[in-house]
Amino acid sequence: MPHPVISLKGLEAQSLGDQLNLESSIPTRRSIVATSRISLLFLTLASAILFLYQYPLVPMSSIYTTAAPNPAVGWHSRAVRVHGSFTPTRASLAFASQLNAPVDPEGFNAAFFAPNIVVDARGVVLKVRSQDWNSLTSLARRAVTELPETGLFRNQWRILHPRTGYPIDWLSVSLDPHDELKEVAVYGYEQGNDVLEQPVGEYTTLPPILKELFGLLQEARDGYVRGEEDTAVIDRVKEVLA
Repeated sequence: MPHPVISLKGLEAQSLGDQLNLESSIPTRRSIVATSRISLLFLTLASAILFLYQYPLVPMSSIYTTAAPNPAVGWHSRAVRVHGSFTPTRASLAFASQLNAPVDPEGFNAAFFAPNIVVDARGVVLKVRSQDWNSLTSLARRAVTELPETGLFRNQWRILHPRTGYPIDWLSVSLDPHDELKEVAVYGYEQGNDVLEQPVGEYTTLPPILKELFGLLQEARDGYVRGEEDTAVIDRVKEVLA
């Protein structure tokens, strides 16, 4: 019985086909790299989403508001009342804060006299702790030497409000007993609102120096009751400021 004849060409063709099928079933290096990159990108995005969920971004404004407060906060409550007469003089004046409001157009906040005396809004004479005195007087001097001039009356920084008629707090600072007092004012000061009506130089919000200083000076009105202040003491102080 004759043996079947096997064609070598047929075997070669079948072997080549099997090899091609095998190669096509093995992922190419390029496809492996592409898959790895996609997986890595997915893991990176997932990690970023998880991080932002656990640690949300904090606005810069909140970073400022949560910063450590000025060490002079509470200066008024730490001051000690001075008994006896007190004579304010221009030579000893460091700075003063006054108020212009619809209900109090000639208002008075405080006046500071060297070496460490303050007359508060009640007309009470107090002795300020040296650390608090240094912080307050430093801010006052910086307020009139480190900031640009606004070009407005009393060098006024105006806070944006939906209506008019807000108080104006202004500062009179003595840099030299023989020179005129340097002034800076804030219209409509209130905590939590510092956007200006118009930019002043590079500033679109109230400068930190003024925010700190005018915030601290609000303490001088603690315990103030209109009509119960010592007008005689306050009038003597205003004569020095005139």
